[in-house]
Amino acid sequence: RSEIITMLTQRRRLSASPQGKGKGTNETLRFAAKEIDCDSLTHTEVEDLVSEISVMRQLNHQHIVHLKEAWLQNSRAILIEDLVEGFDAFKAVLNCGYLEEDQAK
Repeated sequence: RSEIITMLTQRRRLSASPQGKGKGTNETLRFAAKEIDCDSLTHTEVEDLVSEISVMRQLNHQHIVHLKEAWLQNSRAILIEDLVEGFDAFKAVLNCGYLEEDQAK
């Protein structure tokens, strides 16, 4: 668990004020927050989470949700990501079994 604590406490500041508005603009920034109870994870799941965060920090593509921030707070991993509205890929995959490339974009 010390590995996840080290990784998640190396916090980067978002370029947004506490009100969620970009500095110097009137544009409202909207993000999704994932909260993961680390105490309920197995050692393998913690390693998977650390790996996922590491990979997500490196990804930069218009069709991939961006990880903005990640940290540990009271044994909970908090992940701040782009907010995607109007389409739930997970539900679509459950319903169809797969998505064609043009559907996934």
